[in-house]
Order: sequence, then structure tokens, then C-alpha cells
Amino acid sequence: MEFGAVQNVTQWPYPDTATVEQDETALRPGISLPTKQKMVLVTPAAPPKPDVPSTSSSPVCRLDQTASPYYSEVIRILKSVFCLHQFRTNQLEAINATMAGRDVFVLMPTGGGKSLCYQVPAVCKTGATKGVTFVVSPLLALMHDQVEALKKKGVDVALWDSERTNEDVQDIMQRLKGKMKPSMVYVTPEKLKESQALKNILMMLCETGELARFVIDEAHCISTWGRDFRDAVSSHSPFVRGSGSLIFSIIQYQDLGSLRKDYPNIPIMALTATANQSVLDDIIERLGIQGCLKLTQSFNRQNLNYQVRPKARNVLEEIAAYINSNHPNESGVIYCFSRNSCEEVAKSLRDKYNISAKHYHARMPARDKAAVQGDWQNGTCDVIVATVRVSVTPISTP
Repeated sequence: MEFGAVQNVTQWPYPDTATVEQDETALRPGISLPTKQKMVLVTPAAPPKPDVPSTSSSPVCRLDQTASPYYSEVIRILKSVFCLHQFRTNQLEAINATMAGRDVFVLMPTGGGKSLCYQVPAVCKTGATKGVTFVVSPLLALMHDQVEALKKKGVDVALWDSERTNEDVQDIMQRLKGKMKPSMVYVTPEKLKESQALKNILMMLCETGELARFVIDEAHCISTWGRDFRDAVSSHSPFVRGSGSLIFSIIQYQDLGSLRKDYPNIPIMALTATANQSVLDDIIERLGIQGCLKLTQSFNRQNLNYQVRPKARNVLEEIAAYINSNHPNESGVIYCFSRNSCEEVAKSLRDKYNISAKHYHARMPARDKAAVQGDWQNGTCDVIVATVRVSVTPISTP
């Protein structure tokens, strides 16, 4: 369940696809835009249909995919490690391609299962390229969430970001130099750019044939954010001051094009849920993966229902009534346009309507934000009230 505001709906240049145009201050694709006229509700719909063949934009025959020399291990890992029994649209195509050493571009809607496209190959021991998979992402919270989830599944994974202590970094480096290397390492783009120690490790792994692939998550940052927000960053706007670390990560995405130059034989997988045709083309050009397999599909999420309603004066009362009547004790997100509104709405929901709610915004200390996310994930807190500039939607909840 999510609440927000909507401006208008347009068609992307993909068949049967509708999405909400985004305000430039929104850091994640979603439904929050600067208008006070309407309110949008996003709620779960019926479960999505089982895996179906690829769409016309991805003309890859699913029947051929099971003939891959890697399929037997892939399906075994899917079942034994990830406790799943079938793939969603385009997942198997992406997995087979990267294991065959190909560059891959994946455009998949949020919730479509992008992470499985690189997590399964990283755990597999076969493939044209073997060794460690490095995953680059600007979203620290998402990386933390994925790393913890993978560890619970028994996957050997490491996180190398600015929050690691010197001892943590030394431990990761020793493991990457040793025989028992982790299957995956999550890194931030600034760490990839600035850490000479990491660069030395990557070159060593490349020379010894133990660098499996690079994965660029949130790949739209390479094109959209780096180009469109460079002026915003230099102007020191409130948007930048409230989200400095993320903006810094986004700017570093401009330098990821050097991966192809520095490691020409290492396959790259780029994934995003946010790209029109011009952004898609720009990502591929900047990363130097012109010969990649392109896997795209509709943005229509069959597991969600969208409702757009007039925004009444007693909107908070209406929201509380909707939550208590339709989703009591369930997890959800409410988006507001300011930090003060987040705090006031969360407090009102707690005090007036007996709803377990907490606020979440960029000005909160990192420890407090992590605590709120943790409470939301374990069910202690049902509703997070966040600003449109902060994303909590990628974080898994029960």
C-alpha cells in the first residue's frame, strides 16, 4: 500500500505500458508528484501470472533457454538457494546470457525480479567467466537489505562501502586475495572510482581469471541523473543538501563507462526499472555495451492496483479509515512533500488513529533511519511516512 500525489499519466514508447511522469526531485520511480489536487493509492492486486514468454521487445525463445549448458545448475541454484521453482519474464534469458559471457541490458518493472538476474549467476560455479561478481549500486539501504537477505540464504557475499571500518576493509581484501573468495561484492560507485585498493584487487582478479562480471544496478543513473542534475548539484539546492550522499553516488555513475576500457573482456549487466528509449540508448553507449542482449518488457505491474481520488480537506482521516478498513496491521508507505509533514502525519496516525507509523526522511541520522527501516521490516512498525525525495520502496518487508 502506498499513498502519494499524481500529476498525469502518459504512454512510454513500449507497448501496453503506462507510467506516471516524474518530478525531477523524486529519487525513485513512483507516484509522488508536486500537486495538491489528487491522491493516488497503490495496493496489491491478484498475484502476477506465472512466467510467460518474452515480449516482442525481447525476441528470445524461452524454449531455447532450457537447452543452455548452464541450465541444470541454474535451476538447481534457483530451487536450493533461493527456494523458487520458476523464473519470471526475461530472468532466465538474462542469466543464460551473462553466464555465456555476454553483456546484458535488462529493463524490468520494479518488483519484476531484477536482482535474481545477477544473484543466481553469481552463486553458480559454471559459466564462461568465473569468480567474483561485483554489484554497483547508489542505494545503500537496498544494498544492505540484499546483502543481509543473501547471507540468510547461505550465500557468501560482502559489502564494501564508505561505512566499512578499516578492519572490515582489510578482511574483505584478504578474502578477495585468498582461495575462498566471496561469490559477490556489493560496492558503491564512489568506492569503485576512488579506492586504489579496490582497483588493485579488480585488476588482480581480472588477470587471474577470477572476475566474473560487473553488475550496474539502477543503471538509469548513468544517463538521467548524471546529465540532468549536474547543474542542481553545483547550485547547492535543498534537494542536494538533503540527499548529499546519494547525489554523490549518482554523479560517480558517470565514470562507470571506464569499466569497459579497463576490463574489456569482463561482461557487464545493466539493470533498471526507469528508462525510455533515449535513456536506454544512452546507457548502452556510455557503458560501451553496444552488442549487448537487450531484454525489455512492459512497465505494467499486474500485481498492483492504482486508484486516483480527489484530495479532500480531511485527507488524513480518509487515509486512516482506508488503512484500518482495508489493510489493518499491514505494511505500507505514505509519501509527503516535506519533512515536517512526514513527522506530523506519522504522529497523527499514531495518536489519533492508533496506527503504528513512523516518519522517514533525509535529514534523519543514518542510525535512526536504519532503525525505522528495521522496525518496518520486522513488523514492529506498519506504516512509514516518507518524503518523495527518499526511497524506502526497494526494501523488502514481510
